[in-house]
Amino acid sequence: MKARGVVGVLKTIGPLVEHPARTVTPVQSPALPNTCSLSRTIPPNLSFPPPSSFLTNMGGGARYPYPKEVWSPAGGWWTRPSNWKTNTAIAFAGILAVAYGVFTVSADKERRLVQPIRPIPSMKWTKEYKEQKESA
Repeated sequence: MKARGVVGVLKTIGPLVEHPARTVTPVQSPALPNTCSLSRTIPPNLSFPPPSSFLTNMGGGARYPYPKEVWSPAGGWWTRPSNWKTNTAIAFAGILAVAYGVFTVSADKERRLVQPIRPIPSMKWTKEYKEQKESA
């Protein structure tokens, strides 16, 4: 026996009429009155739009108008300056310069009252241990 899909089964029942409420009801055959009482509801998720409409109909709509003259330190709404790479490099260089200054001052002022038993990393850059190494 040949397997029939949904379309083949519905063709054997009779011609279909689609109602606005997405209910598909077969029309009774005039040759066999009162033999067909089938009424099926097709769920809305079975009707798929064509694939190209997914690309054009998605999203929340167009951007709504916003004032372009707004200024804030953070840049306002939807900021994407053209020179963001340069701005990021300048900010990173500033952070590195401040970190280097703090590190240098900290290494110059560091003093240990209790000497470590074994070598520690800060012994490589502190002024106290550099002077001991030079005098020995």
